[in-house]
Amino acid sequence: MKKLIISGCSWSDKNYHSLFHPELDCSWTKWPEMLAEKLGMECINLAKSGAGSEFIYNTLMETVCHTNNIGLVIASWSKSERRDWQEPDNTWSNSRFDEKGTNRYWIQRHLRYYYSFQILCEYLQVPYKQFQMLKFGKGGHLTNKIQRQQTIVAFGTNPMIHLINENNFIGWPTFDEYGGFDVQTKFIKRKDRRYEISNEDSHPNAKGHKLIADFIYENI
Repeated sequence: MKKLIISGCSWSDKNYHSLFHPELDCSWTKWPEMLAEKLGMECINLAKSGAGSEFIYNTLMETVCHTNNIGLVIASWSKSERRDWQEPDNTWSNSRFDEKGTNRYWIQRHLRYYYSFQILCEYLQVPYKQFQMLKFGKGGHLTNKIQRQQTIVAFGTNPMIHLINENNFIGWPTFDEYGGFDVQTKFIKRKDRRYEISNEDSHPNAKGHKLIADFIYENI
């Protein structure tokens, strides 16, 4: 059986637990496992709550390089301002905000991971897709309109964007200001919160995960 390899943050984590509702049973099937079933593949879900670009890229790279019979690899990108590092025992830790750097640096770093993931998969000749799962906003480097504009400019003026293979990047170029989208904004964020766990927890509920899985399936 071919393998579907996915990495991402809490929006893809099969073991997600709600910090807002610790008593809530969140064991519903997550979108990576749903997608694997649709494709008839074995799911290797590497996603971890709180993860950033470094974790996502490195876990995919290490797994892809040591896995045979790969059917598809997907990078579900998180916030650009997050920070990841490995502990002495090689487990990963993360911080939701990197205290080092600026808007421009975080976007540059994020774009480098986009492109590095693309190069990796194309060099190894494995099928791949990537997309921006989370909206660039609500905390971190996008706390107001001025900072958002700075980030949009940093993204749009970075020469790296011309290297991205948009045929394999769902929603490119990720910002609605440039005609792209992130999955959170396009599909999950609704006024009635029908696809979110609650008013407090904006993570996708069971219906939200199905919506994501169906969309990705239709675009691969």
